[in-house]
Amino acid sequence: MAQKGKEPLVIYLDQKCWIELARLYFGKEEKGQQSKVLLAKIETAVKENKALFPITLTNYDEALRRNNMESRKKLAYFMFKISQGYSFQPDVKKTIHMEMSNFIFKKLSRPTVDIRSAVLEHGVSNLVGAKATITSKNGGKPVPEEVKAQLLTLAESTWALNYLLNISPTKENYVTQEEIDIMERSRRDLLLKYKDNDLRYRFYFAQSILELLLPELAKILYDLNLPHDFIIKRDMSRKDMDEFLEAIPTALCLFTLSYYRDQLYDRPIQANDFNDIWFLSLAIPYSDVVITERMWTGICENSKLCEKCNTKVFSSIYKLLDYL
Repeated sequence: MAQKGKEPLVIYLDQKCWIELARLYFGKEEKGQQSKVLLAKIETAVKENKALFPITLTNYDEALRRNNMESRKKLAYFMFKISQGYSFQPDVKKTIHMEMSNFIFKKLSRPTVDIRSAVLEHGVSNLVGAKATITSKNGGKPVPEEVKAQLLTLAESTWALNYLLNISPTKENYVTQEEIDIMERSRRDLLLKYKDNDLRYRFYFAQSILELLLPELAKILYDLNLPHDFIIKRDMSRKDMDEFLEAIPTALCLFTLSYYRDQLYDRPIQANDFNDIWFLSLAIPYSDVVITERMWTGICENSKLCEKCNTKVFSSIYKLLDYL
């Protein structure tokens, strides 16, 4: 897998982009010559291995929610034609663990792992974040090892990914209304408690680091037989803390997108926000170009996430014409 900044480019598309491009591909929508040029450039970039367009579990889930089977099949065909079966693995905590480990390894002058290659892979197991297993049902005869091997190979194929999009649509919501209400109360309480914007920002990030990062950091330090204050010290400066957080870009994106979303007080928290934040937190650090909704693009610009992660984030898919 190429490193960020080298070929092939890694381009993350919001689901609305996949739908728009699929409509163009199947002639359902006509937006002029520019659209034809963009679609041709995307197909050429994929064919010549100049760009990767990985999908996510959110893309899969939202495609599965389309009740019109013909529309869903066409979308599935296009998504896997362009993605070539590549996806971002969905485990944010696993990625954060690797990022923190790399941060410590650098301080110890030890070799680090290529996280981009670890989060961006081919096959069903990477998409869903779990390896397939083959077992006998209801006490049946054991499956021969050679048959297991063939089935497991098939389970990782593009065919299997395409098949998954042709099963019955899901009706489950991303989060419950009760969970949304809890998040709404949390952001209201934060606003009431901290009127000063800078103080509110510092409290939110400090709380997030304590709740999400420190327990995982403690496990890594224990496994490496390092002192508990090897990274986080009592007299740690704001600069040192920023350096630590920016070395863990998935956590930085997760905290930043959540915080700035919560500052949009007139906008109710939406069920889809959870998945958007989750996968943008993976895509922004490990993509070269991200195309997403205007709100997230604005947050990335205002918070300097684009600069910190060295990623271009746009709301218009036609910005890809500058890169393909």
